[in-house]
Amino acid sequence: MNLREHINQNIWYARWIGFSATFIGIGISRMSFTPLAATAVELDIFPKEATIVIGALLMLGYATGAIIAGPMIKRIGILPSIRVCFVIGLICQIVELIDLTVSTWQVTRFMYSVIGGALMVTGPVLAVSKGSDQQKSKTPLWSFVGIGIGAMVSASFMLLPLDLFQQQQLLTIVVFLVVGFNLFLLSYITYEQNVKASKAPLPKAAICVIIGYAMAAACFVPGSVYLSDYAANELLWGSKEGSTLWLFFGIGGLLSTPLLSRIYPKHLNGSALTVLFTAKLTALAIFAFYPNKMAFYIAALTSGFCLPNIVLLTSNWLRENLSQEQFSSAWQVATMCFSSGQAVSALILALIFDSSEIYQVLFVVALIFVAVGLSMVNMRFLFPINNHQKQVPPDGAMKSALN
Repeated sequence: MNLREHINQNIWYARWIGFSATFIGIGISRMSFTPLAATAVELDIFPKEATIVIGALLMLGYATGAIIAGPMIKRIGILPSIRVCFVIGLICQIVELIDLTVSTWQVTRFMYSVIGGALMVTGPVLAVSKGSDQQKSKTPLWSFVGIGIGAMVSASFMLLPLDLFQQQQLLTIVVFLVVGFNLFLLSYITYEQNVKASKAPLPKAAICVIIGYAMAAACFVPGSVYLSDYAANELLWGSKEGSTLWLFFGIGGLLSTPLLSRIYPKHLNGSALTVLFTAKLTALAIFAFYPNKMAFYIAALTSGFCLPNIVLLTSNWLRENLSQEQFSSAWQVATMCFSSGQAVSALILALIFDSSEIYQVLFVVALIFVAVGLSMVNMRFLFPINNHQKQVPPDGAMKSALN
């Protein structure tokens, strides 16, 4: 067996690419900004207002990437699209290492988020294209855990006894190694482009889930962009405390999918999403109204637990309830709605912060977003789906997800 056959027949190489897509596309491009921004503000490298502007650009870039992913796949193919995204991400990381200024970061973080949005569409689609039906059902579990690991890695670097430049050096080395190995794999792995597209409209239940997914994105903006700065500089707990909170967020993301696969194996299509939205509602209420360090740690852990699992369960629900022809386009629509929800939310929150200059207000607004999302997710029960395609039962999928 030659190297190309070995890489294409081993499902874990495709899963690694899916993991790397979320690790670089969200975990590093988005999540690393939160602790970095808190430290930069505390050291007077960035003014406080800069985090709001860059945060809005992060969301706008992510929305742009999700929108252009489809046309880019059709134009150059999924494998070249992923290669281009990884290379641009590495270039952005290197430029930020060379020039740690607000103007540079506005450009690099926007571009970083553009490739992040594109990777969130292309990476999981490539990963789930390999293996048997049973293996495919487990693949999203490993793909989306990259979000939490990226947050944990970036927060861990902030807690090391290093200056900001040295922390950025470590982060750049990690990005270089991950991108380099993925470029190697992408030169051997194959992907059969499916030109067959479904013209059938999405069922109403799927629309409810996708709208809820978009509202989840909107409510995650304060906790995933401003949390460290909120704790460090508005609550005056210091950047170490802000980075520690972000580490708890990352730990929650790292442990989330393995725990969920054990706790909710029989409730994949509904109850688990309801529980996650309710948990996120509780976490945001703590951030908004109960500024206690221990409570914040619990809320950060809960938020980290919820983020990748809402992504995972939405992806799995669409895959299990739609035809194979519909899933790819439906996931692209879901990702565009997710990114658009973040972009619109970031704009609204930036305008609110511009007038109030208080982070706490942003978490109150996010409570409204998650309440709407919870309502939409529950509305899906009003529209049962007639699923005629052969599916892997969620019970079996989740029970064996770690095997």
